[in-house]
Amino acid sequence: MGDSQFDNGNNNLLTTQAKANYPPYGIDYPYGPTGRFTNGRNIADFLGEFLGFDKPTSPFVTANGSEIQEGVNYASGGAGILDNTGQQLGDRFSLNKQLQNHQTTISRLAHLLGSCAPAVLAVYPPTSGSTCVESINDVVELFNNKLKSLVDTFNKDLNGANFIYINISGISQISPRDISAFGVKFANVSCCTKSRSVSQGQCTLGKVPCSNRSDYLFYDNFHSMEIFNKLTAARAYNATLPTDTYPIDIRRLAQQ
Repeated sequence: MGDSQFDNGNNNLLTTQAKANYPPYGIDYPYGPTGRFTNGRNIADFLGEFLGFDKPTSPFVTANGSEIQEGVNYASGGAGILDNTGQQLGDRFSLNKQLQNHQTTISRLAHLLGSCAPAVLAVYPPTSGSTCVESINDVVELFNNKLKSLVDTFNKDLNGANFIYINISGISQISPRDISAFGVKFANVSCCTKSRSVSQGQCTLGKVPCSNRSDYLFYDNFHSMEIFNKLTAARAYNATLPTDTYPIDIRRLAQQ
């Protein structure tokens, strides 16, 4: 479940401005533009690889009987916790709808299982020396702290279920020194030509993106490049810092 950072095609069949099934999205992905909001693989793809899956999990909208036994991706670009999040973009699967879609999948099985993005910086220019908007980071940190307590509540009250928290916002807060270590030269601008439509900030249809993609952190104004998606997934799977995950990482969860 999730938003456009994890969506691998669920929005393709929806009436929405938040689509990524056209070039230059997928320019470095073996199957081209599939609905992933990046140049190649997204975070969900890498997590699947780390967990040993032979192929990416299928999007909910196209998953068939055999595929749902291997896992289903419910993420939807533009979605959020609130039902009205992203409504200006058109249709999307909100978190409530994603949970309903999961219930549908379970029923089928019974019969056969931020703040540093160029888009944000354009609206809220950061203070001198910073690559992120600190006021937004503060709000995100407050939310994340509450989210960890919710994870504790779920694990206590829901027998047989295991919940963990992945600190995506914290993992994405890489310092200028770390950015240089990755070989990234452009951390606050996007690689592709940006659209001026309702979904402004996404890539413009058919426009050729930058050729030196390894120099960029962001593919469009919202979504990171494949290399950074891999880094994020790696730290979610096997935490580098104690703050990356809570109470355990995905690797240890899979071993339980």
